[in-house]
Amino acid sequence: MTGWRVRDYTQDDLEPVIRVDMQSGTTEEPPLFPLSDAVTALQARHPAVVATADDVLIGAAVSRVEGERAWILRICMAPGWRQRGLGSALITALEQRLFAAGVRAVHAALPEGETGATALRNCDFGARPGLVFFEKRGPVTPQSAGTLSSL
Repeated sequence: MTGWRVRDYTQDDLEPVIRVDMQSGTTEEPPLFPLSDAVTALQARHPAVVATADDVLIGAAVSRVEGERAWILRICMAPGWRQRGLGSALITALEQRLFAAGVRAVHAALPEGETGATALRNCDFGARPGLVFFEKRGPVTPQSAGTLSSL
């Protein structure tokens, strides 16, 4: 027995997801997608799943669908639930929903060693060696700041 249950995200899960996400990081590197992107995707009802144990939210996987592609924006787990297969269960449940909805490719980009990286490998996501990720950030937009401040 796993000790958790994976189900679809509901709007009542927003605050607990944010709380678990804040505890979840395992590296000093910032995530590729800011929390405001994940919140926007959740509010727009892009596919997302959560895990609960005794009615307490302990993990989540959040995606954003862009045509036939999807990005996993967040994989977060409460620290006491790591290394138990929870991340793999969340990713498997999310990818099942994405593929059933017509997505043909699911992508994820995480800092090396970040929460969820092992789960992605365990779920047969292949790392793309030789790629270099380039980034240039502009100023915080009023929309991004507004999304987070409204919470």
